[in-house]
Order: sequence, then structure tokens, then C-alpha cells
Amino acid sequence: MPIQDYMIILETERLRITPTGDVKLFVAEMKKSHLTQQFEIYRHVPSFELRDDQIAFSITSKKSRKFLGGLSLHGIDQNIGKFEIGYWLKADQAGKGYASEAVSGMTKLLFEKYHAQKLEIRCDSRNVPSMALAQRLGFLPEAIWNGKNIYSGEPCQSLSFARYDAKDLQAGSPP
Repeated sequence: MPIQDYMIILETERLRITPTGDVKLFVAEMKKSHLTQQFEIYRHVPSFELRDDQIAFSITSKKSRKFLGGLSLHGIDQNIGKFEIGYWLKADQAGKGYASEAVSGMTKLLFEKYHAQKLEIRCDSRNVPSMALAQRLGFLPEAIWNGKNIYSGEPCQSLSFARYDAKDLQAGSPP
């Protein structure tokens, strides 16, 4: 299925996840979120952009319709059924379980409807909230990459977590 065919609309208990209608707003809010909540990790990134292989989704509250953050699918390999899930929340929405709920819902949908064979979450080793989310949702550590930050030249470490099915997937309720 071509990447543009993933026109997913997903509702969870509290959230509505839809293709983003405003990519510029998505990127601006993502940048603000990353620099507010994880400044040490993202301070050297000269610009935040969506890659051509990414599908961006807005996360909104079903009740208030308020924009809470974003989720993206990227690193899609249709030949082997692999997807990478990225996510972020506005700073004032972090810690309420929204990211867990969104990722849990998307994980279940990708395995059940889109026949995913492997889902990945990748993050910087200093991004404790992302590591905790991956582990809370049953993504298992799969790889560690040691290298240098392409922008600053500083040493960095990236982690990869993976799931191969939706068995025993937790609902992703608030922590």
C-alpha cells in the first residue's frame, strides 16, 4: 500500500487521531515541544521538518477538541510490514497519559488492520519519558546505536524498541 494510502482516522477512549491538516502548525508545535521538554537533546537541531516518508497525525481531545500533540508514522517498509511510530505532546499536556493512549491505539490498529509485522519506537537514550512509554506498552529493547550528533558532533546514543504483535497490549491509560 503506498504511503499516501494510510489515511487513518483513529479514536481511542479520550483521543481522536487524524491526518494533520496543517503541516506548518504541526512542525512548529513539535519544535516548541521538543525544545521545551527536551532542550538538551534537541538544542543543536537547526530546523525541524517532516520527511517525505512521514505521515503526520494530529492528536486532539475528543471531549474538548483541543490540539494536544502529534504522532507520525515513518520508516515504513511495506515489503516486510514495518512501521516506526513517533510522538510528541504540547508541554502542558505531558504526563496525562495521552501519548501512551495514542501509541497504544495506533499500535493495535497497525497490527490488526494494516497487518504490521514489526513496529518500532526509536529515541535518544536521554529521553526517559519515551523509553518509559515504549516499555510500558510492551515494546522490547532491540538495538543501541552509539555515534555522534550530526549537528553538534557530540557523542550520542539512540535506542530502538520493537513489538512484533499486539498480544497483551496495554490500553495505554494514564500513568
